[in-house]
Amino acid sequence: MDTNTQTKKVLIVDDNPLNAKLTAWWCNKWGYSTDKASTGDSALKKACQNDYSLIIMDLFLPDMLGVEVSERLYSTGYKTKFVFHSAISKNEFIKRYNTNELFIAKPYKPEELLSIVNKALEKELSKITA
Repeated sequence: MDTNTQTKKVLIVDDNPLNAKLTAWWCNKWGYSTDKASTGDSALKKACQNDYSLIIMDLFLPDMLGVEVSERLYSTGYKTKFVFHSAISKNEFIKRYNTNELFIAKPYKPEELLSIVNKALEKELSKITA
């Protein structure tokens, strides 16, 4: 475990409890602390009350789209990076939502998740040091 990960807090937003639990388990195993939310509204509240290094966001939530959550937060000056995940393809995600946010298609392997989490956090660190 990298000592740099111990200070990283990840919000996992997924309305499927099993998906959220597995994602949290892997993130915890890699040394990240985690919180979970199952709706866009609860994700907005948690994001405003906590300092997250990353938000792993399901695209389709019961009350709103994950991209809507990110747009609302970004409109307030929120800087935390998002990784979206869904059963649609990356190309479909980009085409539908016209975004360059990081994305991983479900189902994914733990090493794929780790790779994209590391990529997201590297981008975050480069913003801080720039």
